[in-house]
Amino acid sequence: MYKILGKLFTILVFLFSIFYGLLTLVLEYRILYNAYGWLGLCIGTILVPLALPLLPIYVIFVMGNWIPALLIYGGGVILVLLSVIATRLQEEEKISPLTMVLISFLVGIMIFTYSSYKNLKESIFKTYYLSGKIKTELKDGELKKYYPSGELKEEIIWDKEKTRRYVKRYYKSGQLSGLAEYRNDALNGPFMTYFENGKLQQEGFNVNNKMEGHVKQYYESGELYLEVDVKNEKPNGIGKEYYKSGALQSISTTKDGVRNGINKGYYESGALLGEQYFVDGKPHGESKKYHENGMISFLGKFDHGKPIEIIEYDKNGNGIKRK
Repeated sequence: MYKILGKLFTILVFLFSIFYGLLTLVLEYRILYNAYGWLGLCIGTILVPLALPLLPIYVIFVMGNWIPALLIYGGGVILVLLSVIATRLQEEEKISPLTMVLISFLVGIMIFTYSSYKNLKESIFKTYYLSGKIKTELKDGELKKYYPSGELKEEIIWDKEKTRRYVKRYYKSGQLSGLAEYRNDALNGPFMTYFENGKLQQEGFNVNNKMEGHVKQYYESGELYLEVDVKNEKPNGIGKEYYKSGALQSISTTKDGVRNGINKGYYESGALLGEQYFVDGKPHGESKKYHENGMISFLGKFDHGKPIEIIEYDKNGNGIKRK
């Protein structure tokens, strides 16, 4: 009878040792990866004999998390107890009251470990600064990152299919600083940035990590400052700048981030300030500037950036300087 029980316990020891070994490796590698990324995994693999027994102690003192130590060290105790029980049974020794207590203790540890598993899953996805303050926290598909001083820095939320993630960034004050959307590990979708006072700073659209489409920028007080069409993160097409009053300040034409075509500037009153034609970013042809009363103030002729003739005028339209 005892030998049969001994063989059963021997099989149990074998199965538990496999489970315990895999659990230990997976748990500790997960801790290393969450704390230090792939570099942590590589170092942990090279230093396995040193890393595996010491890592739970590190987690207790640096991360304040005792559950991995309970599972790893507690699992080792359980494995020893099972081995002792199996040996005693195979030698046909009677099961003493102490053995019964050990078995009860074993069952209790296993039940407690199982009941702590949910807490374990939540806690092992945390990393900490050396100061002890939390650095990152992953829970239910949501990753939070923190400043070293403890304030929330960034939130990343995944959808159910794990193909999209939505990112929120924050100032230390707690005010939202930006919103962005990722699809297939690249910036794809609308984005917005904010001033620390809560006013919108910039809004636009990303395609494969690059700004595309219509982009708007704002003054810190909230008024529209700039709107421009963008392709491959470079202005393309018509761009407009505005005064805080909402009046048009300038209008320009660009291609691949370089001015090409007519460019015009305006006084806040709406009067024309100047106009210039550009070719490949260089003034070409006739350039004019005006006083706010409408009289010409500057007349220049350019050949691909090279000035040919320049005349300046006073407010009455009299030529005062010629080059």
